[in-house]
Amino acid sequence: MAQAVTATHNRGNAHNSAALIPHSTGGQSSCELDVGPMDLSKHRVACCTLLLGLARRSTFTMKKALFLFAICLHATTFAGFDEGLRAYDSGNFFEALRNWQPLAERGDANAQFNLGLIYENGRGVNVDYVQALHWYERAAGHGHVNAQNNLGGLYYRGQGAQQDYEQALYWYRKAAAGGSASAQFNLGFMYGAGHGVAQSDELAVHWYQRAADGGNAQAQRMLSRLYAIGCGVAQDAQLSAMWYRKAAQSGMAESQTDTVLPDCGDPAYAKPSPIAVAAASKPPTAAMRQVTATRLLDD
Repeated sequence: MAQAVTATHNRGNAHNSAALIPHSTGGQSSCELDVGPMDLSKHRVACCTLLLGLARRSTFTMKKALFLFAICLHATTFAGFDEGLRAYDSGNFFEALRNWQPLAERGDANAQFNLGLIYENGRGVNVDYVQALHWYERAAGHGHVNAQNNLGGLYYRGQGAQQDYEQALYWYRKAAAGGSASAQFNLGFMYGAGHGVAQSDELAVHWYQRAADGGNAQAQRMLSRLYAIGCGVAQDAQLSAMWYRKAAQSGMAESQTDTVLPDCGDPAYAKPSPIAVAAASKPPTAAMRQVTATRLLDD
């Protein structure tokens, strides 16, 4: 719910646990809305007013006119993105889509990612995994890490396309290389479950460790379990307790009450659960776009 993300106009990866979007079985999604650029809507009018004023001067050349026109066009693009954010904040998801659609069609990776989220989660439109996949693919092609992770999730679950573990792995690996803790967790899960790869507890631990070091609470919870039972690592009660505490501190409430630990290779360890936290009452703010959807594992 969604690192908010690295792309053309990124403001950072602020997280907002106040808004959670449920997802289907399999894979941890990046569900944060991309905040894009700073608000430049007020500069659009000022820039165009300046252009008109300078055009009246005899010394104003065509080269200067084209340069200022390009600046105005850029400011207008930013303004359209921010107008979409304000519409989204007010719950007018269709208006947000209307503002982002032309930007996405012109190649803005943030807008493309946001459209993917809207279609995947049915915000103001019917859920449409084909459209979600389309926009995630376009954003992923621009190197958008969260789009790459979410695209992997659609292929993993077979939403919008035929289920394809090979494609899921390809996009998870791209996103993991770009620093996505969610993608790193997803790779750990796939190695632990043997989905599309030879099952390897050691590689599962490797990716869980990277995700946990990046602050992923679910990976921290899994490491606690694996150290407790010695799965892929030497059994270590102290490390198990440490990761258990970190998961609880990160907000993984289940780690505070969960006492059932699966055996290594137990189907309960490998099987993803449809559980996800229901949406909270308030949409994400313009300052914080993370919508943290968690994919819990069956105990």
